[in-house]
Amino acid sequence: MPAPSFSSTPSSSRSADQFTELIIQPSIESSAKKSTTPSTGPLSSPSSVRAPRPLADGAFPIRWGALQYNNKRLSDAHYYMKHKRTTGKTKKSWIWDHGANIESENEQYWLCRRCHETGSDCSTIFKYNGNSAIAYHLKHKHGISEDGGVPQHIRVSNPWDRSKKANSFGPLRTPIAGEGYRQQYLDWVVAHDVSFRSATAGDTCDLLSYGRPELERLLPTSATTLSSWIMAAFETRRESLKAELKECRSAVHLSCDLWTSTSGMSLCGVVAHFVGVDYTNHQALLGLPRLYGSHSGENIANCLSSVVTQYDLEPKLGCFMMDNAQDNDRAVLQLATRFGFDPDWRRLRCSGHVINLVVKAILYGKGVSKAERQLQCCNDQESFSIWRQRGVIGKVHNIVRYITRSDQRRQHFETLQAEALQDDELFSLQLIKDGGIRWNSTFSMLERALKLRNAIELFCAQWERDADYDLSQDFLKRSDWEEIQRFVALLKPFKDATLELEGHAIHGNYGALWQALEMMDILDGLLQEEKAAVAADPRSYSNYYVAGLDAGYTKLMKYFDLTAKTPYYRAAICLVPSFKLLYFKDKWRSHEIWVDTVEPDVRQLYNEYATKYSITEPASPPQQTEQPQQTPELGRFKLHRRLDRSVDVDSNSDRRKRRRMVDEFERYLYDEDVVEPFVEEPLTWWREREKSYPILTQMAFDLFSIPAMSAECERVFSQSKRLITDERNRLGSATIEANECLKNWLRRGHEQRRLRDMLAG
Repeated sequence: MPAPSFSSTPSSSRSADQFTELIIQPSIESSAKKSTTPSTGPLSSPSSVRAPRPLADGAFPIRWGALQYNNKRLSDAHYYMKHKRTTGKTKKSWIWDHGANIESENEQYWLCRRCHETGSDCSTIFKYNGNSAIAYHLKHKHGISEDGGVPQHIRVSNPWDRSKKANSFGPLRTPIAGEGYRQQYLDWVVAHDVSFRSATAGDTCDLLSYGRPELERLLPTSATTLSSWIMAAFETRRESLKAELKECRSAVHLSCDLWTSTSGMSLCGVVAHFVGVDYTNHQALLGLPRLYGSHSGENIANCLSSVVTQYDLEPKLGCFMMDNAQDNDRAVLQLATRFGFDPDWRRLRCSGHVINLVVKAILYGKGVSKAERQLQCCNDQESFSIWRQRGVIGKVHNIVRYITRSDQRRQHFETLQAEALQDDELFSLQLIKDGGIRWNSTFSMLERALKLRNAIELFCAQWERDADYDLSQDFLKRSDWEEIQRFVALLKPFKDATLELEGHAIHGNYGALWQALEMMDILDGLLQEEKAAVAADPRSYSNYYVAGLDAGYTKLMKYFDLTAKTPYYRAAICLVPSFKLLYFKDKWRSHEIWVDTVEPDVRQLYNEYATKYSITEPASPPQQTEQPQQTPELGRFKLHRRLDRSVDVDSNSDRRKRRRMVDEFERYLYDEDVVEPFVEEPLTWWREREKSYPILTQMAFDLFSIPAMSAECERVFSQSKRLITDERNRLGSATIEANECLKNWLRRGHEQRRLRDMLAG
């Protein structure tokens, strides 16, 4: 006769109240009245029915009086109820799908549901101190395992569980590489900034193991586990990057910047720049450590020093690309003391920051820092007043702010814009607010204001005075609009220069150090042209515009002079095959003293390389590789690179007559056969001539791998904003660093190739 079984849902013949009595834990009073002899009769019910409690893990109808453990009756047995604070915070183990969690005399037990329903009570209760014994019992007695084999009569709790039971693909399933699957899962979490709780939620695990129940064991069950996986992957992949850095063809240069997250955490981004074994430039985030204490030079140096030590970079340590803060000067000085190098030579300045300072001086004149401090602690009326003192820039700022701070005004402005549109314009534009005293957003604001001039003038003409603000003080006259046009025309080359220099310089151009000095020369010429125009017609320019122009030029000259403290800028220009010394003789012809210092300074740097990379065999003759003639373009950078070679006609031939070219440096500079049209890929040019110029080639690899600015650090910070949100503001600094490094390495493709190789193997 088949043993009775109990359904997890009440039958039609039972009332809901009767079913509640089957699963509710017995009361203390009722259990005291029961016989001490185990009952084999029907289910016992408590003497009084209390309000039902939430079902515990594995709840099903239980004959409480029949429960024994080691031939001893379990007195006062009842369901073990978790505290409400822990409920749902951890993933439920699979064993609770096949048994109940009960408690007796402060001890937890697991009761096998199948055994209990068949009447085999004495051998079905396990003291709960782990899953292994219970899993063994389920597998060997009932054929139930974590990966499958669930009996059909057991209730399926959700559609995902049904999919796990279904063997729809049968023997045609492709085996899963467990390690590869985990790596792909981890990369998905990191690359898409998936929160750890979402990534380890039960629904996510069900989805990722849909139709493949064996995959569930490969997924983490808690945010803590996932965090530990990320830390372990960071340590492992960092070793791979260390090996790559040891094999690279150039010095390893570091760009560094500081960033404060929305949670108030100060982080120091450290990015490596180097020529890889493929002879192209690479960038990789080495670390994002937390900066403890003030932003002092010593604390910044400590962060950088720890990264240098972690990656064993001291033998290959190159230059430091940082912004112009004095604390960075002190940091490089500290590092020079620790690692033994010339701080003036290795301390390079971010071109993007130089451009920012120059343009801020043009837009806002002197006292920019003071104005920024005032704006941080003033009310609305004071803010409008402070901005109005900034000439036409402040007027545009106030108008845009006034319109955009109210949705009703915004709607009205869109209506006016529609009236002012030309017939061929289909879409309306939004006003662009500047981000305070930040020149890029200010430039965009002015540029957009010019496009929306008609709508702005209509808005001002229809404006009615209210209690909010007297906008009439900021109305723009015709002369104001002309000045806005001048500012936009003047600043457009600065924006183009920023875009040109923030590239990755993969082949030694579009973001390499040699373009930084070239950029300064171009902007110097631009400002001198504008100053000459002002001198020719001073009445056409406002005092504010003239003062800003002078302030910007003074700021540019300050940082131009600072480049002379290191030979790296001029040496990088000199090793551009199309430039050599001719660049300086042409572009600096009005500054002969500057030109005279170039060759000795570059020679000094070359001598250091010659000592370090000395060769015993004479170099072979130059091997010429035909370069395609480049078609000149009309951009400022392209035009600037067209040199007047007539300035160097006599000097080259005279020097060759007076002396024999004794080393690579002289042979490269003065051999007329080594003259090229503009070379678009300097790294490729030098790679093809490595046998002819082994020392200069190494010098070129080092110089062309130095970035013109620390833009990669800014990219890292932009990515970090997606990780550190208001909802994830409790992430630890170590987890943030590991996550962002892994994300950066995935973006550069290194780990994707490694993973493909691993799966293929």
